Amino acid sequence: MSCTLLGLYGDSPLANAFYAETVNATGRALGGTLTTLAGAQGPYTPENGAVYPNTRFGDRLRECAMLFKRTEVRILGTEIGGFDNHSNQGAIYGTHVDRLQEVAQGFQALSLDLQNWWDDMVVVTMTEFGRTSAENGSFGTDHAEASVVFAAGGGVKGGVYNCDANTWADGDMFSQRERYLQRKTDFRSIFGEIFTKHFGTDPGRLETVMPGIEQDKLDFPSDLAELGFL
Repeated sequence: MSCTLLGLYGDSPLANAFYAETVNATGRALGGTLTTLAGAQGPYTPENGAVYPNTRFGDRLRECAMLFKRTEVRILGTEIGGFDNHSNQGAIYGTHVDRLQEVAQGFQALSLDLQNWWDDMVVVTMTEFGRTSAENGSFGTDHAEASVVFAAGGGVKGGVYNCDANTWADGDMFSQRERYLQRKTDFRSIFGEIFTKHFGTDPGRLETVMPGIEQDKLDFPSDLAELGFL
């Protein structure tokens, strides 16, 4: 690449190129992030007996808790894979259950470790695709349309939203593909509620964060209706 790291900060022959301002801002943000991370390093002991999963995912959650306590960071994200099980997925035992257990243990550890901050926390999961509700020919599941979102935190009103007996008319739970759970909520409505109710973002700014959402609210009002979980 002809662009150097120094170029990210503006001292570059490409300063007038397309997206130079965006790249420059990204470079400054990267530098600030590295400085923040360096300042937060050091021995860390989780509070309230929290035990994170002894996995890469657990290590990342532990680091997230440490950064929340030691820095001014407000939003952190991590990921966990292993849900793409086209064969031998398992039911009570198996890869899928192991991954769900890891997520559950991670939620538990965070809630204990960040108990003093829990009223100000929202933890939310999402996936880019769902799985079929019916098993395939190799004892697994395939890519599908809808999935579930889990949310936790002191301000979360516990319950099941838009996916209960009052939501579905008889025969409507599945899409026309039969094996696919039908989508009922666009994930942007969930994040939009977090931005506006938890962070206090002006609703008018959601279009900047999630371009196209205002038009989609008009075209697909039920998909983007506020759930009221906060």
